[in-house]
Order: sequence, then C-alpha cells, then structure tokens
Amino acid sequence: MRIRLIILFAVLCSANAFAQRTFVASTGLDTNPCSRTAPCRSFSAAITAVAPGGEVIVLDSAGYGPASITKSVSLIAPSGVYAGVTVPSGVGLTVNVPSGVINLRGLNVNGTGGADAIDFSGGGGAELHVENLVASGFTGSALYAHDDGRFTVRDCEFRNNQFGIFLGAVPSSLEGSVDHTRLDQNTTAGTEQHDNTKMTVRDSVFFNNNDSARVFTDTTSAELSVDNCIFSAASKGLRIQALGQGTAIIRFGHSTFVNLIDGLTRVGTGSMTSFGNNAFGGNNADGTIDLTIPLK
Repeated sequence: MRIRLIILFAVLCSANAFAQRTFVASTGLDTNPCSRTAPCRSFSAAITAVAPGGEVIVLDSAGYGPASITKSVSLIAPSGVYAGVTVPSGVGLTVNVPSGVINLRGLNVNGTGGADAIDFSGGGGAELHVENLVASGFTGSALYAHDDGRFTVRDCEFRNNQFGIFLGAVPSSLEGSVDHTRLDQNTTAGTEQHDNTKMTVRDSVFFNNNDSARVFTDTTSAELSVDNCIFSAASKGLRIQALGQGTAIIRFGHSTFVNLIDGLTRVGTGSMTSFGNNAFGGNNADGTIDLTIPLK
C-alpha cells in the first residue's frame, strides 16, 4: 500500500511539474521557475517549463533568443511590448510538432546571417498560426513550411529575405492561408510553393519583390488563390512554372497589377484563372489569362 501511495504521489507531482503559463522578462533568469514573479530569460527555457497547450507570455521588451518548439504552445507578446529573436545562424523558431496547435503572436524575428525565421514541419496533424509578426533579413525564408499540415499568417510583415513564404514539396498535403500581410523586397519571391501545396492570399500587398508570387510543380499539383491583393514594382506579378507531369493553378480576383515587367507569366502546364474583376496598369506586359470565370 505504501509503495502504491509513493508511486501515485510521484505521478501527481510529475503531472503538476509544468505550468499552464510561463513568463519571460528582461530581468529573468533561466534558473527561475518561469512564473510571473520569477520569470525566465529565454523562450527556450519557458517553453521547456510550460505544459503542452500552454502559453509563454512576454512581460517586457527585450530579445528572448531562438527556440525549438516540439509541443503545442503559444508564444505571446502583448501590444506595445517588443519581443525580439535575433538569428545570427540557422533558424529562429523551429516548429516540429506532429500534432497540436502552435501560436506565434507579436514577435520580431531578425536575421543577422540566419537561414529562416520560422521552420515549420507539421507531420499532418499540426496547425501553425502566425500573427502580428515581423521577419526580416534572412538568407532563406521568413516562413519555410515543408511537411504536411496547416498554417495561417495574419497581420504580418515579411521583408528583405530571400523568400517571404516558401512552401516546399510535401508528401501529401500542405494548406495555408495568408491575409492582411505585407511581403516586401524579398530578393527571389514574396511567396513560392511546390508540389502538394495549396495557399490562399487575401487583402495583402506584394511590393518590390523579384517575383511577387509563383507556383512551381514537377510531379503533382499546386494551387494558389488570390483575392484583393496588390502586386507592384516587381519582375513578375503571378508566375506559374509547371514541369514534367505537374499541374499548377492560380485563381485571382479583385486584385491590382501595376508597374510590373510581366503581370502574368505561365510556363508549361498550368492555368491562370481570373474572376474578371482585376486591374492592370503601367506594366511592360500584362500577360495572358487562360480562363475567366463569371461572377456569381
């Protein structure tokens, strides 16, 4: 009986070892329990101490370092608080969670030689939600997603990277939604996606990227849907390159294409489908629409 009680006590202690909320502060220490009154100094320590599904909350303005996320968690910086992640090499926030929900809100991720701001591999059951986040200065991508899963990007700014959002070819399916986001001055493309990916972008601005948004396929298919977006000051607005057996589809409506070398570009098997309510002006070439769908 005594042994059973000891075992039960140990299990209960283990279950209560992780807090539902942990905290980070500029004056914190990673040897602290990450509580409100004794916060930690880094995201990494606070993530380790928080329960699955819990929240890591930023108390004041500071830099809190790169971190690896392997469980459901929310990293939250309240409005008016600067929560920086400086990335001299590698990845700022690695999200490798087979299932669950990850929320990143109000962060500033700065590349000073780093490859990617966020590296997301979901494994099919994970959801990543990125809100009010600024990512700049990366040799790779602000968001690099390369496994099955789902993501949303809202009210963000991705600038001065090689790619704003890069969706690599995935085993089965990767789906994403982007809205109210700026993709500025990314040297290769604002967004790029490959086989087995679907993405919707709405109410967003693509400015002074090399290519604004492009879809590449090789063996299967990829789809991009665009609504109420602005594409300007770029080499290309929307670009399809479907090689081999791949099929690419871009559907777009309520969008403006201005001051581009090529508004629409298509190579190989693919379709530029318009809803017939877009505006083109000041481009070297507007490009060709393959299909216009009547509004209903």
